[in-house]
Amino acid sequence: MDEAMIPALDSLIIVKQLPVIEEQLRTVKESVDARINDALCLACTEDTLKAVKAMRAQLNKEFKEFEERRKAVKNAVMKPLEGFDAAYKECVSIAYKDADAELKRRIESVERGLKDDKTEKVKAYFDEYCESKNIDFIDFGHTGINVTLTASLKSLKAQAKELVDRIIDDLALITTQEHSDEIMYHYTKVDGMTYLNASRAITLTAEKYRTIAAEKAREEDRRKREEAAAAAIKKVDAAVEEFAPPTVVEPVYEPTETPSEVSPVKEPLYSVSFKVTATKDMIKALKQFLTEGGYDFE
Repeated sequence: MDEAMIPALDSLIIVKQLPVIEEQLRTVKESVDARINDALCLACTEDTLKAVKAMRAQLNKEFKEFEERRKAVKNAVMKPLEGFDAAYKECVSIAYKDADAELKRRIESVERGLKDDKTEKVKAYFDEYCESKNIDFIDFGHTGINVTLTASLKSLKAQAKELVDRIIDDLALITTQEHSDEIMYHYTKVDGMTYLNASRAITLTAEKYRTIAAEKAREEDRRKREEAAAAAIKKVDAAVEEFAPPTVVEPVYEPTETPSEVSPVKEPLYSVSFKVTATKDMIKALKQFLTEGGYDFE
């Protein structure tokens, strides 16, 4: 389109009234300044208070009249401006905006087609390369390869190949690890933080089994301490039984008279010596048992 066919904008859109209004306001300003100066020159005392109030009221009245006039002038100016806006939209802006929207739609349609075509070519290359390397657990949509109009097809294919080659190296590493099946589960889990990240998958699995081993070790240590404490108790019981006096059946006599208060028979005490071999915690547990059981030991 020849821009010369459009008349000069300066001659199309002209403001004629606003400079005249401004010039009139410049003329009024002199009289307004004079009125305000006269009012401010009045001394405000007890004697002149009434006159100052009257002057203030007069100034407010004048200002109100100016404001009313300003609003009327503004409305008068804005009315044709509103008509101007309507004519401008109809004759200029709507046409330009509609044209811009249509051109934008056409451009996006073409660019979308170009991008889709490029994506399909990169995807086909990626799928073919994965198949040649026997990799079947990854979809192109999960590769994170960003296909843009500015990126060349060559660079995008290079990204795809680099990703597949890295996966091959990761798989080789994973097969050398203990619990490789579980590591592969995390490595191929799409919605996990370990997806296509061999280091994270290996670390996560290793931490799991370290935790399990530590728990088993704690359980085994607890079991051994309990068994040692039980064995120690059995030895003490056996030693007590070994030195216990034989049981004697006392004959029963019929009392001939009411006996006086019978003193309780004091059970004899025995000393037993034995050696205990155990951990520090087990020895503490045995000591606690002897103390709580009322045994005198040294």
